[in-house]
Amino acid sequence: MPLVDLTNNSAFEAYYNKGTNIWLIEHPTTGVRAVWIQGQGPQPFHTTFDKRKEVRVHYVRALELNAARHRAKVLTAAVGLTATERVAIIGAGFGWLQEALEEQLPGIECVSVETSSWIQSVKDQTETAELDILIQEAGILPIEAGYDAAMARLNDGGFKARRELTDEDVTSGQGRAKIKAKVKPKGVPTPFTWAVSEHTLEWLDDAEAQAVDAGMHALAPNVCHLLREYDPRQARHTEPGYKSNWKWLSSTNDGVKQELTDLPWYTVDSWQALLNADSVLVGV
Repeated sequence: MPLVDLTNNSAFEAYYNKGTNIWLIEHPTTGVRAVWIQGQGPQPFHTTFDKRKEVRVHYVRALELNAARHRAKVLTAAVGLTATERVAIIGAGFGWLQEALEEQLPGIECVSVETSSWIQSVKDQTETAELDILIQEAGILPIEAGYDAAMARLNDGGFKARRELTDEDVTSGQGRAKIKAKVKPKGVPTPFTWAVSEHTLEWLDDAEAQAVDAGMHALAPNVCHLLREYDPRQARHTEPGYKSNWKWLSSTNDGVKQELTDLPWYTVDSWQALLNADSVLVGV
């Protein structure tokens, strides 16, 4: 069984898509209707709550790519990435962090590693059918002008993944060898300068997280883990719980904060205490 094996998009919905919603809004006096995509610009006009309808957006490229660009900026600043780096991205999803790093650091070489069976099964699909359903759920029919505007903002007609996704287990020597084979060594002892996990450890129990961390240290001389903020809604679950493994990170970065340390299951001071002391932890 691969690590991080999520078989349907409902498992991603609550975790990845905070604040990404489609709203059907209606002008309170003229009745003009439009689609507003939260986080993608100002509302076309003011309205009242009873004239809006919210539809939850799934793991959609147009919205999540912007978040990946932010993570790329934070990562680059935190560890000093340059265009000469060779980076293995573990738990890379659809490879959007790789795209963002390549935009910001032209010349950087990245290999995206993802073992989710769901992601591997839909990576070469477009989002047109999914977005059609969502926009119509918001109340805009294909015959209305707002439909084309919403579709144009959310969908370019391309595949979800625009980069190769390597389906290999970083915790095994065989898997690491296949990952290393994806990038040229350029005459240095190791083909990678960095191994970076992207919001992966939170899906794993402690033993799995340690195994991934150790595998990444065997893959590259430098290791960084991008971690999401602690979510107080998970406090009622026994760690690591059936949803995710939340810990706090002592950091000046955005993200993981110390909360609810009095809970009986909340015994690890930070991710750093669990992992290799040389691992760099970045909350984003």
